[in-house]
Amino acid sequence: MTSDMRSKIMKALEGAGHIVKYPNREWIGLKCPFCNDGRSKSKHKVHFNMLLSTDRETNIIVGNCFLPGCELQKPRKLTDRDFSEKFRINDKEILKWLRLNSNGSLKKRDMDAEDRVSGYKCEKIISRPQLDYINERSRSRDPYKFFDRYNLITQFQAFAKDNADLIPTSTRMKLETLSDENFIGFLNRTGSQIYIRNMDRTKREHIRLPLVRDFKNTNSPAVYERDFDEYILDSEKPMRIFLTEGIWNLINLSEAFACEERGIFVSTGSFKSILPIWEYMSGRYYNVEWVFVLDLDVVEMCMDEHRVPFFNKLPMFKHMKEKFGYRFKRPILIIWNKASSDVGDLSKPIDIKMEHLDLRTR
Repeated sequence: MTSDMRSKIMKALEGAGHIVKYPNREWIGLKCPFCNDGRSKSKHKVHFNMLLSTDRETNIIVGNCFLPGCELQKPRKLTDRDFSEKFRINDKEILKWLRLNSNGSLKKRDMDAEDRVSGYKCEKIISRPQLDYINERSRSRDPYKFFDRYNLITQFQAFAKDNADLIPTSTRMKLETLSDENFIGFLNRTGSQIYIRNMDRTKREHIRLPLVRDFKNTNSPAVYERDFDEYILDSEKPMRIFLTEGIWNLINLSEAFACEERGIFVSTGSFKSILPIWEYMSGRYYNVEWVFVLDLDVVEMCMDEHRVPFFNKLPMFKHMKEKFGYRFKRPILIIWNKASSDVGDLSKPIDIKMEHLDLRTR
């Protein structure tokens, strides 16, 4: 919706006697008019959230009450009838807007506006060293599906030549120096960046190259979606979104550890990028179970002397709870590999541990 329409709705709610909490957030807080907040007498406790997003792709208003037994405990679109009967708002312009958008939906939002992946020419050839490397790390039976599923890049010199008119000269010159005997790469979600790894494990060389001029978007991770054509708000089962650091963590999660899961798998590229990417995504995906797959070095940051992790002490989770606790519908799930650094290499020992953490503030 437009900013003007959002302001008009806010004024109408206040004019009808509703006390609006969190007015600057996408999800504002109100007393629930559907269950009267369990008949709570407190003016300060609110259990009803209303989505008033100015994102140009969001053309509906969503309501959700957190009290058991309320008819809106499960999120749904709010109608013009809800506004007139429950919220006591009879503004003709607002009610007309709601009627015109009665068939609207929450579309999935990409991490970038422009998708360039489909425009690249890419040779689907895997060298023997690359094939061995893929099989060792993921034990995949069909590594050729990685081209379409994970935007695999193997022939760097051919990629630079075939897409010379699309990528910056400095990136093209660097790609021309890389051999398929030593390196393997993956495009991020929108094709604006390529992640390249040296297959020689002793060198631990990671290269990131921009594929667009004036590349500035730091929130552009590698993403894989399974059975997710459109985010369905009222799904009986919440969608899971997995957030992890490395691309091989993403691959092994989707191929081995959560191969039956419907949802989104996200490789942020680094631990420090998890928080800003989560902040971005959590404002756009709603009925979600968040799964954080952490590297062992991060888990060790919040371990006590008995090596028991206390994740509520991790600054990232403390920040999420303090600033964005209202976005969580359920506890998060934290996963890590106790036996080695992460889940990105199946040739190493695997001992998966899981723990729930409740970051909700109501």
